[in-house]
Amino acid sequence: MESHGPMKSCNGYPGRSILLAVLILATTAGGIPAQDAHYWNLQYGNRARLLGGAVIGSVLDVSAVYYNPGALSLTESKGLLLAGNVFELRTLTWEDALGPGRDLGDTKFGGVPSLFAGEFRLGFLGDHRLAYSFLTRQTFNVRLTATGISADPFPDIPELGTLAANVTIEQDMNEYWGGLTWSHTLGAHLGLGVSTFFAVRNQRTESSTQAELVGTDTEQAIAALQGRAYDFQDWRILWKIGLAAGFEQWELGLNVTTPSVGLWGSGSASSNDAEIAQNVDTSGDPELPRVEVDFQDGVSSSYKSPLAIGAGAAYRFGATKVYASAEWFSRIDPYRVLDTQPFIGQTSGDTLILNVVADAAQVLNWGVGVEHNFNERTGVYGSFATDFSSTAPGSETSASVTFWDLYHASLGTTFTVGQSVWTVGGILGFGGQEIGGIDVIPGDDEIISALEETKLSIVSFTFILGFELEFQ
Repeated sequence: MESHGPMKSCNGYPGRSILLAVLILATTAGGIPAQDAHYWNLQYGNRARLLGGAVIGSVLDVSAVYYNPGALSLTESKGLLLAGNVFELRTLTWEDALGPGRDLGDTKFGGVPSLFAGEFRLGFLGDHRLAYSFLTRQTFNVRLTATGISADPFPDIPELGTLAANVTIEQDMNEYWGGLTWSHTLGAHLGLGVSTFFAVRNQRTESSTQAELVGTDTEQAIAALQGRAYDFQDWRILWKIGLAAGFEQWELGLNVTTPSVGLWGSGSASSNDAEIAQNVDTSGDPELPRVEVDFQDGVSSSYKSPLAIGAGAAYRFGATKVYASAEWFSRIDPYRVLDTQPFIGQTSGDTLILNVVADAAQVLNWGVGVEHNFNERTGVYGSFATDFSSTAPGSETSASVTFWDLYHASLGTTFTVGQSVWTVGGILGFGGQEIGGIDVIPGDDEIISALEETKLSIVSFTFILGFELEFQ
């Protein structure tokens, strides 16, 4: 490929004109991709949900296939676990994303993914336990859109006139795990187990911005279009190893989740940048007008997940049981999710690369929970758990930028009717992050103040009116 100077990423935005100010104001929210930056955002089994997932040391049912495979051999045998009827209301708000008083927001209501799991009843297994499972490991679907017109976008430069902008951000991401779990007792109080999971991830992200700036004399105008899109499907395999110990009052557990091993993946990526100026002096900015467009399909993909080590304990005194768990997730160095090739910009002649990049910082999450049983059939639960973001500080990742930390608090009750365990309760999730604005924008003659601090906040309420069917 012919060389045209240093390679530039399409994630950046060159240029020194006032048009830069237009795009900064219009695309501050340049992308809100997947919530894969959180590892504890989904829990499995209604009682485990009410305990904040702090059950690594004491798993209550077949959800052991995920939390601690070693505990499966210490639980009572269950033919099938099917949990249902869990709903979530989630609100995501980006305050002042398009300037003071111009927010971006999204509200969703729907069912929460659950766990389908059960055991094989095979006589030749003896003391060995074999289970199957299918679960949704990650999901995050959001659409943020806003359209605005400002008659005075830059008070310090009144001749700039009117700014109109439209921003749309869409994210659809789902990751599913399915696999088999083997577990066996090592003596009367110790259990060892291994879950083998096949993981498939589907992710699509699109963001687009249209901005027009018209001068007060209506003869000068600048228009800009910026679009980014990518999607991919990636298949991986990973293992979760668990060790559990159960005594009269104490229960202990340890698990290790291996980094995933890539099997197959493919996707596409596109970029579209265009700038057009009419009756505007562009002598100081040779990049105007500009069109840079590229689309690549059938590109190989690679998605990574971290090494994770978790530990937990539970202590029972009387009718009350206290749970505590913590899980550490390793760092992942920056890597390219899609193996896109460089291309030559149509007007600039620069060598550009359409990057989709991911990385992750190390994370330590922890949770505590309390269970109190009034009798053998009725209990009450409460918990608090952290869910810190793994988006690395200063990261330039474009595949995951959910950088806000989350916290979860729950309260609920369970009662048994026949073979089903009914659960009524709620989980409050909340978090947010101050987002540094663009302090200054270089202009031809002066420094223009563009955008101050903004804030992104997310609130969710998960309402549980559910049941778990346990078939022997």
